[in-house]
Amino acid sequence: MAKKKKQSIEELNQTHAKVEEKQYQTLDQILGDAGSDKYGTFNEDEYWNQLNAMTKSDLQNHAVKMNLIPIDNMKMLRDRLLNEFRRHNNSYLKVSSTKRVLDNDVSDVAKRILAEGR
Repeated sequence: MAKKKKQSIEELNQTHAKVEEKQYQTLDQILGDAGSDKYGTFNEDEYWNQLNAMTKSDLQNHAVKMNLIPIDNMKMLRDRLLNEFRRHNNSYLKVSSTKRVLDNDVSDVAKRILAEGR
């Protein structure tokens, strides 16, 4: 008899029974701006690697483009740029949490399993 292959954690999905609808925060989002134009990515690690690869003058020029005041302390400047990146990402990744999916058709087996925890 063959063993059933165990799923890895990455393959498993957890559901929260909510309908995820995009909430637009800006007019640009409504018009179809995906938000990746400003930084070129939504991946924080990738952006952090870009910041670490920049020289001091590159960092200061990048800060000016991002409407930040360029400072001499490179660590502080990287942290500010990363915080601004996170703020930008969060404005594009908001999800509505008010609607829930109601499923009244629960099987008897599921009801029995859920009742065991009482």
